[in-house]
Amino acid sequence: MIFQTMKTVDIIYAGWVNAPNGASTFVKELKKAEEIFRLNGIKLSVFSKDKFYPRSFENSRSIQKKGLFKSKLLSLIRHSYIGTTFLLYILYLRHAKFIVRKYLNRREKESDIVYFQELFTCYYYIKYRKKSNSKIYLTLHNDGDVWSMLYLQFPMMKSFLFKKFKEDLTNTVLSNVNKIGFVANTPRSYFCKLHSFPEERTFYVYNGIPDNNIINQRNLKSSKGEGNIHLICVGTLCERKNQIGILKSLALLPVEKQQRFTLTLVGDGEMRQQLEEYAQQLSSKINFIGNTKNVDNYLIQADCFILFSKNEGLPISIIEAMRAGLPIISTKIAGIPELVEDGKNGYLVEPNTEELANLLLKILKEYPDLKQMGKKSRKLFEQKFTKEKMLHTYCKEFRIKRYCIC
Repeated sequence: MIFQTMKTVDIIYAGWVNAPNGASTFVKELKKAEEIFRLNGIKLSVFSKDKFYPRSFENSRSIQKKGLFKSKLLSLIRHSYIGTTFLLYILYLRHAKFIVRKYLNRREKESDIVYFQELFTCYYYIKYRKKSNSKIYLTLHNDGDVWSMLYLQFPMMKSFLFKKFKEDLTNTVLSNVNKIGFVANTPRSYFCKLHSFPEERTFYVYNGIPDNNIINQRNLKSSKGEGNIHLICVGTLCERKNQIGILKSLALLPVEKQQRFTLTLVGDGEMRQQLEEYAQQLSSKINFIGNTKNVDNYLIQADCFILFSKNEGLPISIIEAMRAGLPIISTKIAGIPELVEDGKNGYLVEPNTEELANLLLKILKEYPDLKQMGKKSRKLFEQKFTKEKMLHTYCKEFRIKRYCIC
């Protein structure tokens, strides 16, 4: 198909494309596909902090030190109004303001769509832009509540002291944005009900990642029989990802049951020291890998993937594990039930340590066919969560007739 006119889409991202988090991975995959978008009549450009302050995320020890400092700072001041305000500015608002101002000063002409990945950057674009015909797109990488992830980090934000701030920001964005996207249907539906937002101005596209031959490298164990189980969790070591909940669940098991589990934690973050200290109390073997570009090398050594998050959108780490043919243990939140079919390619639990501990005991007792469950994960990945399927859906979304704000 030959397109007479090109749609122009600018992605404005206040973070670093190579950062080890889901939103950055998502933006990076779109950036890699610039040529595919072009062939579909879309000129896509990514405007991020990498253009101004390139940053490496390979030094795990350096990240750990920064995470430890950040953790101590959070624990000291996040329960005060002044402390929370300070941290919001330092960690989020200043980055959003910076990238929006740089974008507005440097852009040569208006694009058809200006596309954001979080609330603050979208807000400052609306505040700082002059009269514009560009459509505003926003994808929320959460459970549909625009503030729920921040509540875990800053509990003080639930206070009435932040009510006006949240209302102003939310109302400004929702009344000016043209379309709001989500990474799964469940968060989209929840958002529409929570904010009385018209469904026709929303969409959802499943996250997708490139396929590889990792499934062929896995040494799958026999489907039945007694043995130890190697769990793996990939993600930033933080309260939201709740790795401490996995350790506490293991601690509830009898010592002889703990010894049958190995847990590998891939990733780094503010809670690493706390997790390492807690792990010393356990009889399970706990491996701390830190940040790595070779996540697949660890996935192929595991029997089952586990993510015990308190809040998510649609975790790319689960999709990576499905690509590797691993069964999944995760929580019944946001879009995760759209990834995991309970009892088929994995298990779903509430983010409750006793419930997870009971599930782990059940797995040891019944020793389910992990090999077959992993095959079902792989099949679901191929059906719904490849990069090709994600790009195809975004190409359609960017080119369809726009909805106007009345």
